[in-house]
Amino acid sequence: MPPLPLFILSAEIHLRQDSKVRGIKIFGKEIKFPQFADDTTLFNADLESLEMSLKIVGDFGRIA
Repeated sequence: MPPLPLFILSAEIHLRQDSKVRGIKIFGKEIKFPQFADDTTLFNADLESLEMSLKIVGDFGRIA
């Protein structure tokens, strides 16, 4: 398995579990980041969530 999918899965788990990262609500369901293959898009409710999301992704990028 190439390292990119592992990176995406690791970051996804951390983003889902971090309570500081808030997604947007659509029809009562919170959406933080839809993923399609190796493409990830972040939807954040506020600036604090965006900053935390970028920090998490950046941290995982440096580790990878």
